[in-house]
Amino acid sequence: MGRRSIALEDTVKVRNAAAVQLRTLLKRYDLAEFQAQTHAAEMVDTLAGFVRDITLPAEFRAKCANDVLDRGYGKPASKARVEIIDTTAQGASGRAIGDEIEAAIMSAEVFQRLSELTMKQIPFDQWPEDVRAAAQGMDAFFTEEK
Repeated sequence: MGRRSIALEDTVKVRNAAAVQLRTLLKRYDLAEFQAQTHAAEMVDTLAGFVRDITLPAEFRAKCANDVLDRGYGKPASKARVEIIDTTAQGASGRAIGDEIEAAIMSAEVFQRLSELTMKQIPFDQWPEDVRAAAQGMDAFFTEEK
């Protein structure tokens, strides 16, 4: 096989064709948009960092969280919304909402243990003291012969 020889005119034509294609691409694509897209993941990480920072105001954190969701699911993000609760605010019982949440968690844990003990058919007098105290007033039900 022999070498191909490319005439000088052909290289000029190829170069001109490439330049036309490049100009066409640049007209159709916004370089600033491309530059912004290269930083998009980093910006989402920054917003997520703000959401996790509990020292920032709750409203700002909620807005950042919703901005991340809007980016991920489209705007408005219809699949999920974030609301950050002020745990120091007064709840329905007159106590702080954070205290109400803690009480609900503790109650759920006690009921879970109570459920496990009854399913395993462990006699009431062998239950841990804290579970017996929580079941106060119901001991007749649990000690009753079936």
